Amino acid sequence: MNVRLAAQTLSQSVCDSLKFMSTVDSSFEDSSATSEFCAMINNAFDITNSRSKFSKKPFNKAISEETFEKYEEFMKEFKIYIKGLSFLDGTMVVNSQRKTGFLGLLFSL
Repeated sequence: MNVRLAAQTLSQSVCDSLKFMSTVDSSFEDSSATSEFCAMINNAFDITNSRSKFSKKPFNKAISEETFEKYEEFMKEFKIYIKGLSFLDGTMVVNSQRKTGFLGLLFSL
């Protein structure tokens, strides 16, 4: 998958849309896990792409003394989250043949 397409698909906008739809349409009531996944991946992408010290996005500010602790805490949570992901059959994602992208994102943080 193209990284730019993945970043657009797994964005905060998609996360917010899923949360909104879960309040409006009962067919979206079980979308909270997908919404959380989108938010986690979005924040990880934002940290890896952070450049501007003055960005308005919470995880898109350049790494500095001001943001270091917040980013470090998120990275710990993200590591636990990714290591806890599993397929419906119970296979852990990081132990599967589809682990490359997830491990790559973990290592980049």
